[in-house]
Amino acid sequence: MRSYLYFTVFIAGMTTLAAEFGASRLLQNIYGSSNPVWASIIGLIMVYFAVGYRYGGRWGLAYN
Repeated sequence: MRSYLYFTVFIAGMTTLAAEFGASRLLQNIYGSSNPVWASIIGLIMVYFAVGYRYGGRWGLAYN
């Protein structure tokens, strides 16, 4: 069970990193590859994580 969890977390991390790189490549043509662009991408990903952890934790506690 623990190795399945490690594998799932690894795949989720790689998917998130791929989404960040994909977003930067899409925005690079319009806004360039400057620090504010990267900061906004990383900041938005962190906000999405926080929202997901918040609601996922509540959902997990509700069905525990």
